[in-house]
Amino acid sequence: MTWQAPAALAALALVAGPVLVHLLTRRRARRVSFPGMRFEPAMTGAAVRIERPSDAALLALRVAAVAAAALAVAQPVWLSAARQRAWASRVTRAIVVDTSASVAPSIAAPLADRWREGAFASRRFESADVRDALQRAVAWLEAVSGRRDIAIVSDFQLGAIDAGDLSTIPAAIGIHLERAGAPSASRAAARWIDGWRDAAWTPLVSAAGGTQVTWRRGGGGLGSPVTVRAADAEMAAARRALAAARSWGITEAADRRVEIAFAGAAVETSTPPRTAWIAAAAMRLQGDALAAAVDPALVIGERDGVMIAATRVRGASPQAPAVARAVLDAAAPNLVDPETEPRAVDEATIASWVSGRGAPPAPPDVVPPDTSDGRWLWGLALAFVLLEGAVRRGRRDRALEEVHADAA
Repeated sequence: MTWQAPAALAALALVAGPVLVHLLTRRRARRVSFPGMRFEPAMTGAAVRIERPSDAALLALRVAAVAAAALAVAQPVWLSAARQRAWASRVTRAIVVDTSASVAPSIAAPLADRWREGAFASRRFESADVRDALQRAVAWLEAVSGRRDIAIVSDFQLGAIDAGDLSTIPAAIGIHLERAGAPSASRAAARWIDGWRDAAWTPLVSAAGGTQVTWRRGGGGLGSPVTVRAADAEMAAARRALAAARSWGITEAADRRVEIAFAGAAVETSTPPRTAWIAAAAMRLQGDALAAAVDPALVIGERDGVMIAATRVRGASPQAPAVARAVLDAAAPNLVDPETEPRAVDEATIASWVSGRGAPPAPPDVVPPDTSDGRWLWGLALAFVLLEGAVRRGRRDRALEEVHADAA
């Protein structure tokens, strides 16, 4: 027998209440008059002996009801062998699903669903960053008791996760790794370089002899998503400043549109950045040395998903290319895209990571927090209360019958 809330056993002190009530209850004797008593002088006496509790049967029922309720609040649990075996077979499982671009959802989703089968409780943690999902899964499992493990469904692309990440998982938590196909760089969003030598450059990734990237020139530029605005007389100079900034090679993405407004341009309203990549570009510009040197008051806003960079530098100024370069660098997507990696961790390495890390058995003295036998004691307390009421009503009915008999 064990108790889930042993501090509640202090409520057993409440059984003193019915005992005190029965000790303090006065017995009232029935007054009987005899004819000869009128010749006796009146006397006053005081009882000095300690009285026993009145009505021992009712007292026993009331004490039993209070004691049963107090024990029920303490949540007792009967530790039988069958129960312990059932608890040991329960598994609480966290399922980490890699949702990065290199993983096919049609492969990963059924595998994740399969890991839910047979688990007593499970929760799914999805993220393109496997390390982040793993940390959240461990935090959830540490808050539960019993037998626990983690199933990681991923293509195990190189760099997604390594042995160091798994070594941080507590030894009491088992680990299972499920491969969801091979990495596919074609599923990743393609990046391209535009502007260098007036051409568009597309990366071709292969795994021949290790990861290799070949840049293919696509002829003319794909059309920059960057535009400029300036005074009418300075528009030609502003366009040349933008071309000079792009001539060094800028990583650009068609979905990241940028507008640079030089001094003297027609004013158009914009709002503070709300889109994630625009807000990140604004933060990078705050610490950018080039931007601080040419225009510390550069203002970043947003209009209809377009990044608006308003500068005090004029489009015909010698500093205009530097301003454009700082803005383009801040808005550029990351050229190093880990999702283009075509190689994955080999099976032998994965097996070494999880060697001996199956779900360990639950400690024999661990009781699931939702387990309690208090309901039986609550039922017993209710039965005592009902029985006490029946006895009390029976005593009262008999007393009334005696009164009626005397009156007759």
